[in-house]
Amino acid sequence: MKVLFAYNGRVEIDEHGRYYGNELNDRLVERYRYFGDQVTFIVRTRPIHAVAASELQPFESNLQVIPVPEMNTPFLFLRNRTVIHHKIKHAVNEHDVIIVREPGYVGRIAAQYARYFNKPYLTEVVGDPYDALSNHSTLGKIYAPIARRSMLKSIAKADPVLYVTKEYLQQRYPSTGYQLGLSDVVLKPSGEEVLESRIHKIGMRKHDDELVVGTAAALDVKYKGHEYVLQAMSILARQGIQLKYQVAGKGTGDRLVRLANDLGVRSQLDIIGQIPHGQVFDFLDNIDLYIQPSVTEGLPRALVEAMSRACPCLGSRVGGIPELLPDKYLFEKRNAKQLAGIIAGLSRHDLENMARQNAEAAKRFDPERSAESRLEFYDRFKRTYSSQ
Repeated sequence: MKVLFAYNGRVEIDEHGRYYGNELNDRLVERYRYFGDQVTFIVRTRPIHAVAASELQPFESNLQVIPVPEMNTPFLFLRNRTVIHHKIKHAVNEHDVIIVREPGYVGRIAAQYARYFNKPYLTEVVGDPYDALSNHSTLGKIYAPIARRSMLKSIAKADPVLYVTKEYLQQRYPSTGYQLGLSDVVLKPSGEEVLESRIHKIGMRKHDDELVVGTAAALDVKYKGHEYVLQAMSILARQGIQLKYQVAGKGTGDRLVRLANDLGVRSQLDIIGQIPHGQVFDFLDNIDLYIQPSVTEGLPRALVEAMSRACPCLGSRVGGIPELLPDKYLFEKRNAKQLAGIIAGLSRHDLENMARQNAEAAKRFDPERSAESRLEFYDRFKRTYSSQ
């Protein structure tokens, strides 16, 4: 069986034709091989040089890729729309099972052609296009309602549907078909020693020690909300509370540096940049508090990973974040003053309780438990077309 994965995401390709990715990786290839031996991605691609490639995760599998042209501006979309449709139509017709990921134009059009050719297809819902676009730009605000309506229609016709949240995306984009809420986060196996190490780290803190906070998210994407942490730091500095803010993620961080300079907290900002996924847990283990300040989210992978390391966490009240954290550790999006107030009120006892709560809550993302639920979902989907 030939399996096609259709998504707006991107993989990088070096001069030797080798593919790299973070969000898209070998784990996905192996997951989709449950439906067939040959897995092909129809996605956007981008060339990279050797230095950039060293920071990414290479595909070890023999990945087949059908590249689609860029479409991230109105001009590119109009220019490339016909080619994109032709490529997707041909790819869907040539494959036996289709996995589509939404939001995104590639996934949505692949779903349309899957219905047209009567191909079995499974839909993964990983985010809310309305929130992402309305917080992106003026043009994004104009297009956001259109994208929401398109996705509502697409998901309403989809069966089965795999959501990455327990409730949020299901309420925003409902389906009457068979569905499952299951994050695609894969956690590093951890035992009680992780929690013990965190409690020890918290216990060693002195009252006047600088609190090291961190965020792992794309540095140059405004809706990730780093600026609100910087604003909170400025508020806290005037109260005599000093933070060190470590930010890890893809991008230059130039905008954050300029803002930190304007706010007078440049010396407290540490731009780490992109780190290999295998080193993310080291980053999380070395900070005192993880903050997810996003303006929009599905279910943030980095927040779940931080929780699994028993790291105390705060998050904005958007998307699936309230499914992960207690209400008292949530702040309204863009509300730096509220965030500063929560940080200022944290005691050692609070940090210890947060560590214990997060370690316990992260157990529902246990790899074995998640794999079992996913396998049951996949089995049911497989039976629908195997019996035809």
